[in-house]
Amino acid sequence: MASIAEVLASIPIKADRFPHLAELSTDALLLRRLEIAEMLKRLEQERREIDAELVGTYSDAELRFGVQFGGGWILKQCHRTSWVYDQQTRDAIKAIQQEAKRRGGAIQQTSAYLQASCIGR
Repeated sequence: MASIAEVLASIPIKADRFPHLAELSTDALLLRRLEIAEMLKRLEQERREIDAELVGTYSDAELRFGVQFGGGWILKQCHRTSWVYDQQTRDAIKAIQQEAKRRGGAIQQTSAYLQASCIGR
């Protein structure tokens, strides 16, 4: 199996990395996008299954300090902390946000993205 470095090196770096897309109709582009979105969902599910298997295979200590694999790869377990606030705190935060919007202390940022859905579903 090729290493990540070999795979990345094989990707052509040019203005149009996906010339096959230029030949597709708008409908075909939408279908390709949907196909890729489904592939990404399946791949993410597969990655989760692999992670679960690896977490079950190695101890917490091994994963904390890193397990070395061939090709110089190291698998480490990382942690991210998030917080869940009680309703009173959420209400206070919302009030502060609304006040900042009212007095001009907040700046609106809008981003756009595409979402595909099927009519009748």
